[in-house]
Amino acid sequence: MPLLPLKERIKTVRLLRKLGGEVLPDTTISEWFKQHHVSQKALDEFWLPLLLSSLSEVPDFVSAKAVQKVIRDGFLEGREGMSVFLPTVPLRAIYHEATSMTLAEHGVSLHFFKRLRRLHWERNDTGNLPTITALEFSDGSIEQLDRYILAMPAFQLWKVLEASDLTCSAEQLGLERFEPGAVATVHLWLDRPVLKPGKRYCALSGGIGQFLCMPSDVENYYTVVISAAHRILPETEMTMSGCQILAERIVEQLRITFGIPTLQLLHCRTTTCFDAVFSPKPKIYSERPESKGLFANGTIAGDWTQTGFPATMEGAVRSGLTAVESLGIF
Repeated sequence: MPLLPLKERIKTVRLLRKLGGEVLPDTTISEWFKQHHVSQKALDEFWLPLLLSSLSEVPDFVSAKAVQKVIRDGFLEGREGMSVFLPTVPLRAIYHEATSMTLAEHGVSLHFFKRLRRLHWERNDTGNLPTITALEFSDGSIEQLDRYILAMPAFQLWKVLEASDLTCSAEQLGLERFEPGAVATVHLWLDRPVLKPGKRYCALSGGIGQFLCMPSDVENYYTVVISAAHRILPETEMTMSGCQILAERIVEQLRITFGIPTLQLLHCRTTTCFDAVFSPKPKIYSERPESKGLFANGTIAGDWTQTGFPATMEGAVRSGLTAVESLGIF
């Protein structure tokens, strides 16, 4: 923590251990900070960057329990807990191409660009949980299967359930409580390098940009991630019309950070995922729905279900495993 005075570093370490070991109530981390008199300096230079990068939310909206999960796994589980891995291939090669090939080798049929419109269902013999009888897609096609896993964002599942006359099921899950969180990425082509040779990424402070990465060997091409963009950025800057303005703000931050006052922007673009994560507010984080209990022959999956993790890839994977196990497939 080189940006903090020694006294603040010692206090922060103590608070990390305290936060990792306490039994916490359902409050925001902001309230916990106030109770423990965390200074504005520590908030700005340590806690805020940590919360933005790991939970994509600002302290006033973050569950203290969600922060505790990050602290335990990232700081208190040994040195490997905070390791950073950078992919050497585009994410599509990992999430789409390699995964598709592996699934196909195991006899899984994949149908792309088919949007689920609604569920066909009926009440089972006991009259309790509905039984899914078929899936109806936007192109009018219908698929009948034995068991179903609905792995989709909460707001998309809400639309499907309403279209299926299952609004009561959506209310049972409490889907209206979920607030999506946005993550923006600014792509910059600069007139010179900003990172030292051999370095590919660094954390940023003192501005809206939080993480700088050189994702490829393209000369002087960088990406800057802005988590919690829905709290930090005005709406205009999250659209193409505000791309140039946002990029200039980021470049000015880089000029100050790296001491390059003459750094010039050659080209830019921005991409924003408006529903990248869900906002881990106290009640939502603790009272997320379980995978099973909605259908007699189906389950739900997604990082927004009760995985014990925030909105992370690890949580999404765990939700899929839980969904499969609850159906008794393996």
